[in-house]
Amino acid sequence: MTEQAETSTSERSKVMIDDMELSEREQELLQATRDAVQRFLESDDEVLAFEPMSSYRRRIVHKVGTHYKLHSRSLGEGDDRYVCLLKSTDAKISETPRRKPHESPEALRVDYGMDTFNAKPGIQVVLRKDGSFGVPMRERESEILDRRIITNGLFRIRKGRLVCNQDQDW
Repeated sequence: MTEQAETSTSERSKVMIDDMELSEREQELLQATRDAVQRFLESDDEVLAFEPMSSYRRRIVHKVGTHYKLHSRSLGEGDDRYVCLLKSTDAKISETPRRKPHESPEALRVDYGMDTFNAKPGIQVVLRKDGSFGVPMRERESEILDRRIITNGLFRIRKGRLVCNQDQDW
């Protein structure tokens, strides 16, 4: 996956994937997809399904899947069309290490213990520094402790991180 950054006249950074210039929301999707794929590759799961999205956003997910040497398929029709990524024998974990859990005192206070929460499978959830969580709005990246695509609908909040039941620290 070829990426490049360039600065526009307004001093905003633009991210490009091959021939695709990404908006801020699409950059968030790109990062969330990378994070989800990293967790997927570390798990025993064979399929990673995403929520329904536009064809342009599906293309981003397909490109990320290709980068990690995963097979990808679009399923469904119309507004219900979504992407599934499938493991292949050539799938690879990125050379860049996975983000470590937040260890700041502020993040460690955001812990709901063994409380389990529900979300629609495949939806992205963000955990904010104030302890609130939900679908991404227009938060600044500095306001977010963690973000994750919830693959099976269940998650917990532990030490400033979103944790799913396939994770070691569930």
